[in-house]
Amino acid sequence: MSITHSLEGPQSPEMSTLIPKSQPWPVFLIVVAATLSLGRDSGLPLNNGPQVNLSLSADQRSRDSARKLSPPDSLTGITLILNQEDSPDVFQDDLELASNMGFTWIQIQYMTFTVDHSAHSFPVFDRRTPSFSRLAQSIRQCKDKGLQVSLHPVLLIQNEKSQHWRGEYSPLYLDKWWASYSKWMISIATFCANEDVDMLFVGSELSSLQNLEKYWSSLIENVRSVYRGAVSYSANWDDWNSVSFHNDLDILGINGYFPLERIGSESESFNASAHINSAHVSSAHVSSAYLRSMLLPHLSALKLWSRENQTAIFFSEVGYPDHSLALQQPWNPGTPNSRYQPELQVEGYRAFLDVFGDADFSKGIFFYAIHQHEHRDLNGYTPQQGKSREALIEYLNERRSL
Repeated sequence: MSITHSLEGPQSPEMSTLIPKSQPWPVFLIVVAATLSLGRDSGLPLNNGPQVNLSLSADQRSRDSARKLSPPDSLTGITLILNQEDSPDVFQDDLELASNMGFTWIQIQYMTFTVDHSAHSFPVFDRRTPSFSRLAQSIRQCKDKGLQVSLHPVLLIQNEKSQHWRGEYSPLYLDKWWASYSKWMISIATFCANEDVDMLFVGSELSSLQNLEKYWSSLIENVRSVYRGAVSYSANWDDWNSVSFHNDLDILGINGYFPLERIGSESESFNASAHINSAHVSSAHVSSAYLRSMLLPHLSALKLWSRENQTAIFFSEVGYPDHSLALQQPWNPGTPNSRYQPELQVEGYRAFLDVFGDADFSKGIFFYAIHQHEHRDLNGYTPQQGKSREALIEYLNERRSL
């Protein structure tokens, strides 16, 4: 979710149920399975890529479980966007702002690209992808300030005309795609081990692939063989409980872009008067109460799921842009018709923190995001306005006092 979503087209549809349903078995997997079965007898061309070992023995699973870490606690962080095309001064300036606000974790978003949603291999060259040397420099800048670092690799679709986003990947040859993905992730895990990165995400919002438990379990085992930090995965706000491999993680990240208005409503921004029946109730009070009410079902669902599945969770991304769709579609970085309304960013932050700020099942929040040079007058997630920053700083001060 985020600035990166503008590269991928529209995201989540309106949530149809309070607790997301598990994703159905993707059609492409059925096709691949049928092709594999047919190919053995017919001589049809099959995937020539390296095969992934999916058969984990009980002993392997036991060793993998033993490697799991206690989930990190008190996760108070913010995402910084690292773009190879930026001057190094951009990251340094963003880091100064994050540090001065009081964050203790920096989540570096590392963008890598694939051609389209059905490509069977990646990554492809893109000028925006940071080099490992640039990434190492940024990590050291964070460490020099005494901050903990999380690396959040994000796989994006390079074709800007694509109608798909990364939650809809359907590789033509799954095994070949997975071999590329595993090789890429192991190289990142090795890099993170060398740079003393505190937490690594093995994926982000790959919704259509989240039910491939054996694939993910095998990958996480291989990641743990080279990397000793915390291992996480970030799931989108509307399908987090389809993550079949949550027990293999140290902590599950939720990208909490929950709509604070009903998607498809006639107005772009919340009209408090539509919810007022009494002239004695202030519109501001009703507005904040309404926004909180939109989050309460998610609070209940997450708390129940975390307890029943004995899985530690935190919010790996929470953000609101400063335009007129901020509350209805917080994942949307903006459209040409979006109006500049920074007050909605403040309302979004305050409502989320009122509901989730001290939730006992959550290990903390990583906010999205600081990328100051992207911010002009519109479509920014960076908390530029004084009131937005005040809301986050107030939350950080409360966390420190606990």
